[in-house]
Amino acid sequence: MEEQDIMQPFRAAGERLETEQQRTFYKALCNVVEPSARQIVAAGGTVEDARLYAGRRMIVIMRALQMGRA
Repeated sequence: MEEQDIMQPFRAAGERLETEQQRTFYKALCNVVEPSARQIVAAGGTVEDARLYAGRRMIVIMRALQMGRA
């Protein structure tokens, strides 16, 4: 069975961002959370579980970065 790209929906969303800087940041963010999402699937979780985790982690990281600028 071919391995499913867990982060595909996130990468697709990142491609639609307005600036190259935003797209680059979003790609880096995907790369940060992807290993943990893959571990969830490897441990028996579903791809949906992994995507929910990845989305939540990305939100937490983005909020933390915004708080650092305030």
